[in-house]
Amino acid sequence: MREFEKYISQRYPQCWRELDGFLNAPELSWPDWCLYPLAAAIAVASRGGRVDLPIVADAQDLACLAAWRVTRGVYRFDDWLYGELVKTDIKTDLPMSVFFNLPQHCIYIELSGVPFCGVFVWLEYDVNTQEAELRLAFDDGRSLLHVPLSLVFEQSLEDAVKYALRDAAQNAEKHGIKIADTQALMPDFDAMAHVVNLLLFICSDSITDIAAADGGSPRRAVKSKTKQGWRYFPADKETLFFVGNKIAASLRAEAQGSGVAPHVRRAHWHGYWVGQGRTQFVYRWIPPVIVSASK
Repeated sequence: MREFEKYISQRYPQCWRELDGFLNAPELSWPDWCLYPLAAAIAVASRGGRVDLPIVADAQDLACLAAWRVTRGVYRFDDWLYGELVKTDIKTDLPMSVFFNLPQHCIYIELSGVPFCGVFVWLEYDVNTQEAELRLAFDDGRSLLHVPLSLVFEQSLEDAVKYALRDAAQNAEKHGIKIADTQALMPDFDAMAHVVNLLLFICSDSITDIAAADGGSPRRAVKSKTKQGWRYFPADKETLFFVGNKIAASLRAEAQGSGVAPHVRRAHWHGYWVGQGRTQFVYRWIPPVIVSASK
């Protein structure tokens, strides 16, 4: 992770301060859930000049790492829970509003069972369309593969990616960049479904089952007022957050205490309207049910 940040810092030595400059530009505004929009990163990477595919690639890395370095959260799932989550079917349209519950502006999730060691996840605000996107940057140890998911309306995972890539191609054409095959930009669909299942758990009301070694909870970065204007300062070090240890321990105990060989009823996702007047939508992972063979 630090290697990517080092590369960007060497290629664009003042990039972090230049991004902060957009925080103090009165003509620009974007929602708080987005640390810096990709448009700002493109402006920094291109130096206001011509925009081409290598510039866009660097800008995506820059926007991603800028959002991550202010908290440096790394999320590690309990092994058993991880295995159950990634087997959960995503049969219905995704509840896009749930992803705005991302606990930090950008997080890094450790992966296994796919050809990537991890994935950065953050929220992007398209200043051209005023639309939100969920951004995934798959880390293969050498480079980052960026995939956008549109959050405009509830739709299937595949359609969300296609919608966002179509918009990306249209925006690229405005800069004279032709993208002949947007499908070629997509990673393996199974890898995306794998990550979305993990992310749905993090963004659901399971936040109480996410904790650092010292018991601390993830928090979003807060900008600071300095003599030079508003700034975001980087975190000193990574913070490892353990995800799902409580629910995994509970389910293991249930299985062990049944006294007979159990089988597992498949997990699934379920949405609920809660709160006064049923105005708040929450998404919950219904864990596998341990059913003893004697029942």
